Amino acid sequence: MSARLGADAARLAYVERQQDYGDPTANLTSIGVVWGELLGIGELDADTVALMLAGMKLVRATGRLDRDDLVDAVAYLMLADDARGMRNDADRRADMGGGTHGGATVPVDVQGG
Repeated sequence: MSARLGADAARLAYVERQQDYGDPTANLTSIGVVWGELLGIGELDADTVALMLAGMKLVRATGRLDRDDLVDAVAYLMLADDARGMRNDADRRADMGGGTHGGATVPVDVQGG
C-alpha cells in the first residue's frame, strides 16, 4: 500500500467521515445492530461490519480500478482494526473488573491534514 493511499484513507476515516457521521466505532456498532436484526442473527460487532464494508469496496474495485474504492476499502480496514482493538481492550478490562472504552483514536498525522 502506498503511503499516500494510507494517508488518504486515514483522513477519510478519521476526519471527513467522522465530521459527517460521528464516532466511527459507534456508527459501525449501530449498523451492526440493524444488520443483525435484518438477518435475524443478533448484533454484529463493529469490526465485522467494517470488514464487510471493506469487502464490498474490494468487489466494486474488481471490475474497474477506481481509486476511491481502494481508499474506502483501506479506510474500512483501519476502522476494523481500531474496533477490534477496542473490543479486545474492553474484554481485557472486563476480565479485570474494569469498564469499557468509547471513541476511536485519531492518528496524529491525520488530524492536521
